[in-house]
Amino acid sequence: METRETLQEIVKKMEEKYHHMIEVSQLTGQLEETLHHNDEQSIIMVMTMRAQEMDSISTLDQQMQELIHTLDDATQRSIKDPQASEKISSEIRRYHEMREKIHRIVEQTIKKDRIMSEKIAGAASFYVK
Repeated sequence: METRETLQEIVKKMEEKYHHMIEVSQLTGQLEETLHHNDEQSIIMVMTMRAQEMDSISTLDQQMQELIHTLDDATQRSIKDPQASEKISSEIRRYHEMREKIHRIVEQTIKKDRIMSEKIAGAASFYVK
């Protein structure tokens, strides 16, 4: 596979990851709602769906890393740090745009999750230090 094709495949997987991350965020909101209603079956269903989305994200991350490792060193450095390169391809630019969008969704999702966890578990919450 040529470098450009590999980069296109990485971007495609990053966009797919973005869509899964949106779904995780939405499911986190649904989980919060079902917790308010104490609907145990719905809670289990939403948590299962959320876990499946997270598994998909993990698989995509692994696939992207495998593809990145097939690229030459200069391209790998550009992916890791776009400021380190003088010339950035449109694919690498798109990759970083998607990475930023995903980062923002992750931050929002963690905030929702933190609030839920602290309400439910109190001092035993994962987020309490």
